[in-house]
Amino acid sequence: MITFAVQQAPTPKPAPAAVKRSRPQLDHAACYWQGEERSATSTKATMDLARILVAAGCPDQPWQAVGTDGQRRFFGNSLHRLATRTIEESSERGSVTEAVWMDVSQLWSRDSAASKPEVEETDAESEAAAE
Repeated sequence: MITFAVQQAPTPKPAPAAVKRSRPQLDHAACYWQGEERSATSTKATMDLARILVAAGCPDQPWQAVGTDGQRRFFGNSLHRLATRTIEESSERGSVTEAVWMDVSQLWSRDSAASKPEVEETDAESEAAAE
């Protein structure tokens, strides 16, 4: 079982404009795997850390997140499933929901490849390439 130690990340003193926007609190999640510490700091640190572990080749297994007091905060049966999830927060609805995570860089590369026009070779270009 992988255990994530999760705590609120220290936040620098925000700029006056940021105070008005109510920035989200960052979390810091850390664990040891294969003798190395892995960590992530974000609003979704536990899920980000799961993605880091899966990318490093960590096998699927149960996981748990514990707070600084050592108490279990949340847990699951599949590290790999956790890596595919994210949290969506809505101030309008006042709720937090689980959602499927998508790597935005893959989305961008897929969109840019799809938007490239297909170019057909002319007979002259085909003949020049054959020679």
